[in-house]
Amino acid sequence: MRPDAGEHPSARRAYTEGHHFLIKLLSFPRAIRLQDYFKVRLTVYDGNDPQRRLSDVHVEVAAGMAHGMAEGFAHGMQSAPKVQMREGVVTVSGLFFHMPGVWTMRVTVHHGEDEGTASFQFPCCEQ
Repeated sequence: MRPDAGEHPSARRAYTEGHHFLIKLLSFPRAIRLQDYFKVRLTVYDGNDPQRRLSDVHVEVAAGMAHGMAEGFAHGMQSAPKVQMREGVVTVSGLFFHMPGVWTMRVTVHHGEDEGTASFQFPCCEQ
């Protein structure tokens, strides 16, 4: 599982609103398979100092399909992802896309009084 140039998701890094945090995807499947569990790994950096990785953050992850909605999800996954932090690397396991199309993974970071959310889009799926 390693990101390659030209591969999805649409971006491998994203700032949260307000640029409080920079989230970088470290690894994800080359091709997501329909109805097959997978995981991604990511790191969180200080948005004002993108070289400073933060390890004392709380991260929440949700995934779903928007189906044209401007905000939120028309529906989510049929399972809840599991988020684990170890030595500054966040592993999100239990991701499961049950229908083809573009899925959005929303990552929310909490650090002290600051909170921010960034999104990554993943196309689905190979069968």
